[in-house]
Amino acid sequence: MKLTFLGTSHGLIEPERHCSSILLEVGDCAFLIDGGAPVGDILVRRGFPFERVKALFNTHFHDDHIFGCLHFLSLINWYYKSASVDVFIPEAAGVNAVIGLLRAAEPFSELDRVRVREYGDGFSYDENGLSLRAIRTRHLSWAGRPSYSFVAEAEGRKLFFSGDLSDDLSDLSDIVYRERFDLIVIESAHQPIETLLSALRGMNADRVTVNHICPQEEKLPRIASAAKDYPFELRSANDGDEIVF
Repeated sequence: MKLTFLGTSHGLIEPERHCSSILLEVGDCAFLIDGGAPVGDILVRRGFPFERVKALFNTHFHDDHIFGCLHFLSLINWYYKSASVDVFIPEAAGVNAVIGLLRAAEPFSELDRVRVREYGDGFSYDENGLSLRAIRTRHLSWAGRPSYSFVAEAEGRKLFFSGDLSDDLSDLSDIVYRERFDLIVIESAHQPIETLLSALRGMNADRVTVNHICPQEEKLPRIASAAKDYPFELRSANDGDEIVF
């Protein structure tokens, strides 16, 4: 199993960081956790075949988590005839928006190789060597909209992806303390650094990677200096970082 951070920024594009997207490779298959980065461009420059990507899981429908994958999906729809992908989005408005754009770009397409679907509470996926389930968060509860974290298991490894969370991290699932993880990826764009550092204590993991960091000039030094205080490997994520299990 291999995990690559394609984009690690927050809501704004930065000179050295694309918006949120993680590529997870399991055997010959691959999966995307969010698609805020220009996924198609990055994969082409890496020589990574579109055909390997089997599914994209969107934590919530904000532009920095989904808009960067639209060209990638459009290319699969009309050009990469051997590629096929399932796209899971947690609200009907987002599903309709993506389908509408793809149909507008290629009006005679059947969208049979880009299958855009809505998911919700209780969602799970178990195909192509990956088991994944969604855990609801409150990141968009103020607007009455859904957002999710993911637990993923493959090749005997267990991973947690927080998605975006509330400003006090009260919606961070207690599963990160109750169950053992090989890797926890947690965001840090929406809460004070002290709140994050406190929440890290007691996490049951071999590695914790902080992603989606804002403001970086404040938080990056604090994360680096605090790493020695935890029993797991603590790092901040940069675009292009790879973790191999």
